[in-house]
Amino acid sequence: MTGDPADGPVTASGPDGDIVVWEADGTVVALPAACPHRGAHLGDATVQDGCLVCPLHGWRWRPDGTNAGTGDGPAQPEASATAVPVHQGVDGPLLWVSGSSPSDPSHPPVDLAGLLPTGPGVADRSWALDLGEIDPAMVIGNAFAGAHLPTVHGRNRRLDGLELTADLARVDHLDAAGGRTRFTAYRSSQLAVEVATDRDDLAFGVLFTVDVGPGSGATIRYRAAGPGAEALVRRFARRHRDEVEADLAVFRRQRPERGRFWGPEDGALQAYEGWVASLP
Repeated sequence: MTGDPADGPVTASGPDGDIVVWEADGTVVALPAACPHRGAHLGDATVQDGCLVCPLHGWRWRPDGTNAGTGDGPAQPEASATAVPVHQGVDGPLLWVSGSSPSDPSHPPVDLAGLLPTGPGVADRSWALDLGEIDPAMVIGNAFAGAHLPTVHGRNRRLDGLELTADLARVDHLDAAGGRTRFTAYRSSQLAVEVATDRDDLAFGVLFTVDVGPGSGATIRYRAAGPGAEALVRRFARRHRDEVEADLAVFRRQRPERGRFWGPEDGALQAYEGWVASLP
């Protein structure tokens, strides 16, 4: 273990996985690093009032492992982690430590030509990502996690209009002004984002495409058509790239298989994960 728990969460290695160590009310405490909610790595958490705050959905964990609240809801009494005993040694605190692809390659990909705007004044940008070991279904599932946007990106959205069919999962995000952003995930691991604009003469779309099969890479493509399209694409792509980088930093350390609990705001995400699991 390196670092000082008084400065924030410190990650230590154990035989059963990482452990997160921090200081609460002058006492060094520790929990397993995988958030019991959806498995995000709590080494990236913040500390508020002695509690660890998950970096992905904002669930809060007391030093004893009990849940102190969800990202936008009350505490879930049945949700808990097993606290790791910490003992004060001569040289400082000691930890007592014991102890799928969402794609069907045979399924034809969606016709990309019909998902993005066309017409006069088209502006087009793209960005290739190396997902490494990150499950693309987890990345796409961001769109269905209501607590994700305020926790990671500081933006409040309300989910609306969840739709699940054999070939797609769709949900709308509504902002405070009534603006609507539509996310559609297709069976072939493509995600088209239909972004509402307040101008009738300007269309805008984003396409997140994951390579079908193993060895996942991804491409994000931004396209707008109409007056001012180039400025819109440039501005949105710059902001969105920063947001995706923040997401990937959390996903690289997340262990979703260790998440055991759902919260009251997780209905859309739970439905989406069920949809992914049902794909042939």
